Amino acid sequence: MGIQSIVKNAWIQKVSRDYEKELGRQKLTYTQWAEQDEAKKKVPTRKKEGDYVIWKLRGAILSKEAENQLTAYFAEKPQVQILYGDEDVLLADGERRSPFVKPCWSPDTYISYFYVGSVVAVRKSLLKEAGLSTEADLIEYEETVQIRSLMDKLFTLAGGFERGCRSIARVPYVLSHVEDEKSWESHFQSPGTLWQMPEIKALPGISVVIPSKDNPQVLKKCLEALQKVSAEMEIIVVDNGSSAENKKEVEALTGGMKYIYEPMAFNFSRMCNIGAEQATRELLLFLNDDIEVVDSSWLQAMCSKALLPYVGAVGLKLYYPGGDNIQHAGVVNLPIGPDHKLHGFSDSQGYYFDWNKYNRNCLAVTAACLLTEAKKFRELGGFLKDLAVNYNDVELCIRYYEQGYQNVVINDYYAYHHESLSRGNDERPEKLEAIRKERELLYHLHPDFWDEDPYFPAELDWKGLNVKIQPAYVYAVGEKQMPCWRNLAGADKARYDQCLMVRVEICDEKKMQGYGIILGDNNACYNRYLLLESADNEETQLSAECLTLKVDGVYRYELELSVPDQVNVALGGFYISMENAGIPKGRYRIGMLAEHKLSKGKLFCWSGKELTV
Repeated sequence: MGIQSIVKNAWIQKVSRDYEKELGRQKLTYTQWAEQDEAKKKVPTRKKEGDYVIWKLRGAILSKEAENQLTAYFAEKPQVQILYGDEDVLLADGERRSPFVKPCWSPDTYISYFYVGSVVAVRKSLLKEAGLSTEADLIEYEETVQIRSLMDKLFTLAGGFERGCRSIARVPYVLSHVEDEKSWESHFQSPGTLWQMPEIKALPGISVVIPSKDNPQVLKKCLEALQKVSAEMEIIVVDNGSSAENKKEVEALTGGMKYIYEPMAFNFSRMCNIGAEQATRELLLFLNDDIEVVDSSWLQAMCSKALLPYVGAVGLKLYYPGGDNIQHAGVVNLPIGPDHKLHGFSDSQGYYFDWNKYNRNCLAVTAACLLTEAKKFRELGGFLKDLAVNYNDVELCIRYYEQGYQNVVINDYYAYHHESLSRGNDERPEKLEAIRKERELLYHLHPDFWDEDPYFPAELDWKGLNVKIQPAYVYAVGEKQMPCWRNLAGADKARYDQCLMVRVEICDEKKMQGYGIILGDNNACYNRYLLLESADNEETQLSAECLTLKVDGVYRYELELSVPDQVNVALGGFYISMENAGIPKGRYRIGMLAEHKLSKGKLFCWSGKELTV
């Protein structure tokens, strides 16, 4: 081996060691993350007030700060009568694992299983109302099934199954530890007894609204499947301008149904509202024409929920066609915008405390298959017509939530969604821009939900486009990097190469977030720079006016999983502040340049995303 090879190998070993050191600094264990998080949430020590009782599963250990957290929360929120919180496993050596992070009060999730868990704190005034003793400070119970009937009564008395309930709450803190995950089995095996979902012997009156254009064969499949479910449904097809030939086919398909033909630009909200205006039944089912239902059980389950006085919108688990891969199991409102967690995952197993297996409450459900009471829908004013294509269902569901209703996704049953048959994909720049504008409008109308989903707490993973449901510690991103953008030097020496894979997930006035990795090489050997260049420049080569920013490597958990054959990619993320960035006004395409630390060779690639300043 020559001297140059020896020196080069020694250098590669050094940069790889530096990489591992930085990776170890950023890659927190759950115990480390929990201690840091709990230090931030620490409240002033105060004496436990005697106005509440803690009910604890025998074997569970109250965390050191549990009583302090409960006392502080009860004192701050006098309207709250019942509290619960998160829990985890505490090992004999002091290490912690498996955090069980809970949503806000979710009555339908509670009906499915006892998710509130190992510790529940109840005000003595509520116990007295229930005819129970108020003398004890701590009550232990052997198993969840032994306390479930009692808790059903208490949650009902507290108004937990009424619209606008604010008397039951989650403390965003680990209140208890258990010795192993088996301790939680009784929670999942104890359905409610006092408050059960009402049985429906016969389907109520249902109006089905189906927006459709130029898809007669797809629509035919949808209608045939629906009529097998029930011939009594009122079906309303709203067509915004099919061709004459397709219009004739649809007219033949919808004989005996309501067919509304009104040529106009595609506006899902307006089409649904037009159909709803013609509907005469008690319940409204909004259905995409590319939905294929499989039997009648799903509809009975959805109706049972929709008729509950506290329920707003009801959605259904949807599969991609040809298997059991999840397309929709409830919508989560992330910093990148509303997203479908678990999409593409097989439904053959449960994920994160069986998120996909139980009927549960969520902030929003997709309008591809959405059921609601007609009177509630009309009280809210229907879908917002200004959201013509995207987020109209999310906006409707947020309005339901703001009015005190709970939205529910039915995970016991499913239908197939032949997604995007009607409108194609949304990858073209003009469609991506339309998505951005409609997302901005959504949060302009509902600013409290910019970074908020009460059913998906901050202790879960909010970063990026990771469709898994994971605790936040696996992807703990620190403070945003403060930028210093400069003009690029040596632009003419950089080579365009798609082996540099760059993705920008978030780019707004607050932050830019994404990742960039070099395929086929050791990523520890490169410095990476973000690029901003005028979007009007369509040349492959970089211009001298291109702005650049050296990025600090940010740990991205999912990169280790998704490209395991690549070397040292886990620090491929970036997280940049865009506030007061000093970038001249204009429209920029976003890319990345990678410079080899030893050879100084440069390669670059564009992300496909744009920034408007």
